[in-house]
Amino acid sequence: MTFCAGCGRAAPDTNPGWVAADLAVMLADGGDAVADLALLRDQPDMRPVAFTHRLAAAGRHRCGHALRRAPGPTTAREVAWLQAGETHQGIPAARSGGRDLPGLVLDIDATLITCHPEKQQAAPTYRGGFGYGPPLRLLGRTGEALAEVLRPGNAGVNIATDHIAVLDAAMAQIPDAHRHGTENLVRADSAGSAKTFLAHLRAMRSRDAHTSFSVGCHITGSVRRAIRQLPDQVRHPALEQDGTVRNGAEAAELTSLVDVAGCRGRRPPSTAARTSCRGASLG
Repeated sequence: MTFCAGCGRAAPDTNPGWVAADLAVMLADGGDAVADLALLRDQPDMRPVAFTHRLAAAGRHRCGHALRRAPGPTTAREVAWLQAGETHQGIPAARSGGRDLPGLVLDIDATLITCHPEKQQAAPTYRGGFGYGPPLRLLGRTGEALAEVLRPGNAGVNIATDHIAVLDAAMAQIPDAHRHGTENLVRADSAGSAKTFLAHLRAMRSRDAHTSFSVGCHITGSVRRAIRQLPDQVRHPALEQDGTVRNGAEAAELTSLVDVAGCRGRRPPSTAARTSCRGASLG
């Protein structure tokens, strides 16, 4: 019996290298759950495969905090990004309105994962399904998955603490030169407009992380009335990501027509609220 250096608890004597190899073979063979290791275990020509309960115990006792601090993914990403820079191409820039956005763009959104049997913490979802609802942090344009927070399917979509946890975990995966040396944009839908989350984003700038944000806000009755009051001459065609005109949508400035003081994501004085016929954003 060995003991975990992170928490001091007893850990099973399971070789972590073989555990990782078992998982890799299982995934390559088309498995999508830890229980699929049983298919490998039943093949007589293979070496002994870790049992599911030993694998789960090994993962639990290795301590999630130690895994999050592991330098492997961050170091590998830093090397890959340096090599991309040496090719004079660099990291592909995210685009908006037909223009490249400077720095990195980090998108946060929750996704629903269907779970058919009643596994641990699986729960009914707001869409009538059953499973999990983890928020993910993805890197714009490249689609790299930087971090996620495991949550049951009935978890609230606008939990500020979950957004903060996945953001901090994602920022820890970004090499220092890009985390502190470039302008980074965090994007989220209206679930990311909680005041606590936005205050955390603004506080990051005091720690030399050049981070701005663009989040959605709920279209309330006052916003709808302001949209109807706008004269045609102040409306501008909305653009798709590639710069083409977005059919059926327009953009306009509503700051002077809407009281945003009560919004969950209260804007700082130097920014403006922008809205369109299909949605609203507050940044």
